[in-house]
Amino acid sequence: MKKKKKTSNFSIKMKKTSRSLGQFFVFLAEHVLITCISLLILSLLLSSLLYYLYNVAAQKIKVDTLEPFSLKETAHQKVLDIWQEEEEKFQNLDGSFNPFERETISEPATNEQEFDDLVE
Repeated sequence: MKKKKKTSNFSIKMKKTSRSLGQFFVFLAEHVLITCISLLILSLLLSSLLYYLYNVAAQKIKVDTLEPFSLKETAHQKVLDIWQEEEEKFQNLDGSFNPFERETISEPATNEQEFDDLVE
């Protein structure tokens, strides 16, 4: 007497699911026109939803604008002087320029007090 293999419910459900999925894809392949029109409508719906979310809804949100500020004249003049010095150095270069070697490195403002000194 042969023993039957015991199959689990999971494998039976997987076989049924794969069979029904296979039939679904065969249906789609047999009805190409309906499939193309359906996919076109689906893509139009998704793209219109994305357009609404990222363009129309984004325009409804008001963005707070920053208050205008002015630089102190002395700080502005220092920056202009540094730029002019760098421009003169660049214009007077000979062929032995190494961009990785600098004589002086100007440090950026690292804290609020230094930044507030530059801004009125």
